[in-house]
Formats: sequence, structure tokens, C-alpha cells
Amino acid sequence: MKTTLMVTLLCGLFAASAASAATTAATAAEKTLTPQQQRMSSCNQQATAKTLKGR
Repeated sequence: MKTTLMVTLLCGLFAASAASAATTAATAAEKTLTPQQQRMSSCNQQATAKTLKGR
């Protein structure tokens, strides 16, 4: 009984981690910067190059 329960829990844990990894990989592939995010990134890089800081 204990062995069956342990095997079931381990299989569930494995399945959950595999599903999570697949979701994370798909989400990372879909992330592209919007035009606004591209402008912000460019501006931040320029400010860093000029050693500008916020408040």
C-alpha cells in the first residue's frame, strides 16, 4: 500500500514538472518585445552608456 502510494505520488510529481517545463519553454519562445518595450530598452542602454541614473 505504501509503495503504491509512493509510486503514484512520484509519477504525479514527474508529470507536473514535465508539464511545467513545456509551458515555460513555450512561453519563452513567444515573448517578443513590443515596439514600446524596444524603445525603452534602447533608451535604458543609452542612459547606461552615458552613466545617467534616475532620481
